[in-house]
Amino acid sequence: MNNCILLMLFALFSAQSFAGEGSIGNGGGSWVCREKNGKIRWSELVDLFEARHEYDDETIQSSEKYPKIVAQIQERLTQIDPKLSRQMEYAFERVQVLAHQPPSIKHTTDTLEFVDDSLYRLRPAPSRCKQGVLNYEQVVNFKNDGMILVQKDVFKSLPEVSKAALVVHEAVYLHRREYLGDQTSVNTRRIVGLLFSQLDINEQAIEISKLSRNDHPKERVFSDDGSDFVFISHGMISNKDRSVYHIVGDFEIQSTEVTQLQWFQVMQSNPSTFSSEKDCPRDWIMIAGVGICPRNPVENVSMHDVRKFIGQLNRAQDDGFVYGLPGEYQWEYAARAGATTSFSFGDVGDQYEQLRSYAWGKPFSKGVTHPVRSRFPNAWKLFDMTGNVKEWVDGDCNVRGGSYNSSMDELRLAYRERYSPNTRSSEIGFRLVRSPGMFVELDY
Repeated sequence: MNNCILLMLFALFSAQSFAGEGSIGNGGGSWVCREKNGKIRWSELVDLFEARHEYDDETIQSSEKYPKIVAQIQERLTQIDPKLSRQMEYAFERVQVLAHQPPSIKHTTDTLEFVDDSLYRLRPAPSRCKQGVLNYEQVVNFKNDGMILVQKDVFKSLPEVSKAALVVHEAVYLHRREYLGDQTSVNTRRIVGLLFSQLDINEQAIEISKLSRNDHPKERVFSDDGSDFVFISHGMISNKDRSVYHIVGDFEIQSTEVTQLQWFQVMQSNPSTFSSEKDCPRDWIMIAGVGICPRNPVENVSMHDVRKFIGQLNRAQDDGFVYGLPGEYQWEYAARAGATTSFSFGDVGDQYEQLRSYAWGKPFSKGVTHPVRSRFPNAWKLFDMTGNVKEWVDGDCNVRGGSYNSSMDELRLAYRERYSPNTRSSEIGFRLVRSPGMFVELDY
């Protein structure tokens, strides 16, 4: 039997949960009835066991091998909820991409450590395992060094339908974790149970809709505590000799530069130059074979790349805001935070120390980007408006702010540069603005 499809999918969602050395990610669990000698009499994925009791007395039966059953469930999901099916395409697509690049897999007969998704709601009656011992057992665990641990005996003992449900479980949970911020697999198991139940399509659609009622896609990219965007009240900004004034209306601007993790959550890729473990040894994660410094700014993106990101973000978000690039005057107005000096905190002359507290620049960056929020913000609580990466803006001078490789003169708020929209550089990233409204995609 070809186990690649199942095992590749298992690897996809684990990295975001890793916090420290030896930590364990998430995986799928089964009820297992073992004889006293350890031999497995029967096993069943928790999702299907709960579904049989919660939705009806039967789940689907099939004589097909599990990859074919997975394809059938994907088709059923398309019929039930086309939007959810489209949102989840990336999870199943990654399986095909990774099939030729298998991760490190270790099969073991040892018992795997429980993880947080062992929040089962129902336990089989003891009578179902009279001649043995009944336990909840983990089928898969993930270590933060990239090793995937597979409980060999339990996996082999699962019926083909349970193996298929395990694949779908991981796909659904990947989506819910990365896109919705879900930290448990309870609703995942309910959705999988519905998909494999004998309920008709309309009933499944109604029940899945109920489970998804409180889901907020915005949580997959931005937090809901108000820290990601800062409201900037309207005002005016002038040129150096104050001969020309520009009126700036109310807007909200991102408090940090867009990070590599945020880019990945929208685009499922990471173009950044500084994305290896040596660039961020304390934070580094890998998702679906993509290395990410999650708190470092994304860079090496052209203006065209950024436009694609913004379009994808607006299509995915449903939070009442439209996202875009700041205009040049919006950016400078926010960066100055009311100051008229060379930097938002004053004029530093030839002294670097004060600048060091606010900016990652050439004198002290060691030639690399650094995590956002790792220097002081300006008076309006905006980080890295000076240094770390230069930022694309809409305007004649379309890059502002200086980078980790900029001299002190280039870090001044008034410093302006213009690049071709096709330019990609490890020195250039961006941040977003947003305004209330509904995104309308124009067909040019």
